[in-house]
Amino acid sequence: MDLKTREEIETWLRERIAKEIKTTAEAVPVNVLFTNFGLDSIVIVTLVTDLEDWLKVSLDPTIFWEYPSIEALSEWLITEKLQDAEARAQVRAQIQKPFVRGSAKIVQND
Repeated sequence: MDLKTREEIETWLRERIAKEIKTTAEAVPVNVLFTNFGLDSIVIVTLVTDLEDWLKVSLDPTIFWEYPSIEALSEWLITEKLQDAEARAQVRAQIQKPFVRGSAKIVQND
């Protein structure tokens, strides 16, 4: 799993929101509430879906209300969601490693 930094996530969100509201990424502050950008629910769901694809994690569309700014969402993603996803990926990798006993090779699959 390719872990992203907080700055990368903030930049990605700023660029996507800037595109939606027709401004520059630099004009999108990280500490302003998402509701202040005037994004409708279709745009929010699209952002969540694109963010899921980019980060390779499953996200609930309500995260934009639970973590209502770029800063808050990025912090949660880095400290909680992506850490959990990385831990699960590591466990999955361990489970999928072949188990060798003597000369017999046993492969465990999910």
